[in-house]
Order: sequence, then C-alpha cells, then structure tokens
Amino acid sequence: MNTDIEQAKMKLDKIINKSRTRFYKPIQIAEVLYHSRVDNNIDTSNKEDYRIKSKLWRDQVTNRLLHQSSTSSSRFQDDIWNDNAMPPEMLKVLDDFNKKNSGIVEKYIYDKFKEKLGVISSIIQIFLVGLSCPNNFQLDNLLSLFRQEAGIKRSIDKCYEIITYSLLETVINQLEAEIEEFPEVTEIIEFYQERQYTEIQLLQMWQ
Repeated sequence: MNTDIEQAKMKLDKIINKSRTRFYKPIQIAEVLYHSRVDNNIDTSNKEDYRIKSKLWRDQVTNRLLHQSSTSSSRFQDDIWNDNAMPPEMLKVLDDFNKKNSGIVEKYIYDKFKEKLGVISSIIQIFLVGLSCPNNFQLDNLLSLFRQEAGIKRSIDKCYEIITYSLLETVINQLEAEIEEFPEVTEIIEFYQERQYTEIQLLQMWQ
C-alpha cells in the first residue's frame, strides 16, 4: 500500500477514533465516497462540490439508522474538511482507492460504526435486558463500562441517554402508553444489503 493511502487512512482512523457513537463525521465521509463512486459526478478534490450536499446525505443515513441527525452548527460540521481532519487532497486519495476496490473504504467506515454500536447494544442487553434486575442493578457498574471501554469512552452521554430512556420507558409502561424502540444494530443489515457491502472483502490493512 503506497504512502498516500496510508496517510489518508491514518487521517480517517483519527476521525473514527474521536467520533462518538452517532458517527456523524465518519458517515459524512462515507457518503461522499459512496455518491462519488455511484453517481460519478463529484470532484472530491474540490470540497465545494460536496460540502453542503454531504450534510444531507449524512442526515439521510443517520435518520434511517439512528433516527437522529446532527444539530451542530454549520461551521462545526464543515470542520471535517479542514487540514487537521480530512482535507480534500486526502479525501481524493480515499476516493480513488474506494472506487478501485468496489466501496471498500465505505464498508470499513460502516463496519467501525456497527462495531461501536454493537458495544453499546451489548451493554444494554447485559444491564437493561438480561443479567440485571432491580435487585442487583448497579448504576456505577454501567457507568464504569462506558469509562473503561476505549471505543465508547467519549460517548458517556449515550450512557446517560440510555438511563433516561429506561426511566421514561418504565414510567410510560406504567401508564400503558407506547414509546419508540431504541435503535438496534440489526437495523444496519438491510442498509448493508442495499449497498452490497456484505459482498466486499476487506484487504488486510482495512480489517
């Protein structure tokens, strides 16, 4: 693998590692790569060609998979294309590599997203569904898992969201009302099939 793609991947991994569970910035990158590959009418070396459109593409995906979209300021969202994040010249390197390998970079990003979401799903299963019950549930243990797990350490706010959701669900159930289900990892399966990511074999460096 040449130096350019190694540098571009390092940039991407840095963004992924810093991202919280909603993965807004990595997904925004993935969607630019996807539309560049499929539509074939985007110049990834010119950020004005995708700066605004990429926000819409990202929100379409996160609304589908997470039922949420970014509420950050436009300036903050545009920071992703700065030199210290994913500048156009590095995105172009990823774009060329992604096209030559049938969407491998897109799949890599969404695999990382699914992996991080899976950690949270496992915690939910252990503490809110499976092993814990009102008699043995320890809030400190739940918080500790979020603090100790490197992949979700920056997403402690998601833990508080889960706790709040659980409390609200308990109250609403007592009132015999209905509440929307919490997003599950399985929601990504149909998305993967539509994009044909399941057919892509990751090269060693992208595993």
